[in-house]
Amino acid sequence: MNQIIHRKNAKKSCHFLHGYLAAALFIFAFILISCQSNQKLDSVLTFAVSKEDFRIIVDCEGELEAKESKTIPVPFIRGQDPKISFLLPEGARVKKDDIVVELASTEIETQYLNAIDEVEIARAEYVKRDAELNLEKLLLESTIQTTESSVQVSRLQLAKMSFEPPNVQEINRLEIARDEIEIEKNTKRLESLEKIQKEERIRLQMKIKQVENQRDNARRDLDNMTLRAPTDGIIQHEISWSTGQKVQEDDPAYQGMPLVKIPDLSVMQVKMQVGETQAQRIEQGDSAVVTIANLSHKVFSGKVTKKDKIAKPIKRGSKIKKVEVIVEIDSSRAELLPGLTARSRIITARVDSVVVIPHDGIFDKDSVKVVYIKDKNSFVAHEVAVISQSENFVAIRNDDIDKKRIALREPPFSLIRWPDSLKAARSRTGVDSLSHATAEDSIQME
Repeated sequence: MNQIIHRKNAKKSCHFLHGYLAAALFIFAFILISCQSNQKLDSVLTFAVSKEDFRIIVDCEGELEAKESKTIPVPFIRGQDPKISFLLPEGARVKKDDIVVELASTEIETQYLNAIDEVEIARAEYVKRDAELNLEKLLLESTIQTTESSVQVSRLQLAKMSFEPPNVQEINRLEIARDEIEIEKNTKRLESLEKIQKEERIRLQMKIKQVENQRDNARRDLDNMTLRAPTDGIIQHEISWSTGQKVQEDDPAYQGMPLVKIPDLSVMQVKMQVGETQAQRIEQGDSAVVTIANLSHKVFSGKVTKKDKIAKPIKRGSKIKKVEVIVEIDSSRAELLPGLTARSRIITARVDSVVVIPHDGIFDKDSVKVVYIKDKNSFVAHEVAVISQSENFVAIRNDDIDKKRIALREPPFSLIRWPDSLKAARSRTGVDSLSHATAEDSIQME
């Protein structure tokens, strides 16, 4: 009897032991699965969402310059192109009418000296020829006067020859007639001579005027080779047509080529060469923040006033093309000088107090953009609408995900919960995600 009771108690104990073992195994399996789920959940990198002011910024660098400047070009100079013999250094301050550039040309200097000699020769020739003409006229006038005197004497003699033979009187009359013809002939010759001499004097005077003009032109060319400041300001060198660098002494100076400019410092701007990709984001009127490193990194506000429509080579023959962008600084300061390097941060988009997340936190699902919001032991798929985006961040309209955490890579499919509105997106991506999740599970189980 005792044995039977003992056996029954042993069987009961065995059943209880099996029950305890089954319960323990169930609890262990549940804990194992929970740990694996938590491991999967914790393995997904997340990002804390918050609201902030969103800005899309294009950083570029350029050189400070004046918006308006007075340029001093090479004037028109006859003959061979001169060279720059004197050039004020860049940055030098000048007053109006100060000499800023001097040009030199041996040819023009020689022309001027030769022109001076030609003027002196022409004047001397005129004086000499004028004396010869006066003498020629004087001799002819003297001949006429002598002949006239001879006629008068002959007439007096004829009056006294009333008692002379007729043939003698006739000879006297013929002599008077001959002398009168000579007087008339010489008188006409004198009139012609006066006209001829007048024309010759005009010709000589014209020759003098011609060489004087040549002298004056040469003198004017020499004067034009001394260039003076049209206004007060600071000297800034221009680019030489021959070297492609800033002009310097001994460079050739071609007619019309800008040599120096004197900027108007009341309105300053930054001229920049921007890559084509960055330039596509910039629009005229965009605001900018300009920083000048040489002025202890002082900051000035400004805006984009110009953007070229096409890119141009950065220099002659270069295959690299840039788009010229100009930012005008809002205020003027005496410390802003041309030539300083300036860095501009151009704000191409601005959205205040908006949800901003990284690009890695948005996923495309069947033309729908979604984020995965962490919710205890899972991730909830949530559709979002993009407002604007920069290279690294995206601004979205969804204020309801503010202060939540989102996944920065797609979670395992088993951890994603799909709302009814995104069932279609889930059905199209579920197979791939499920196979991916199964593979992950198998790896973690191993």
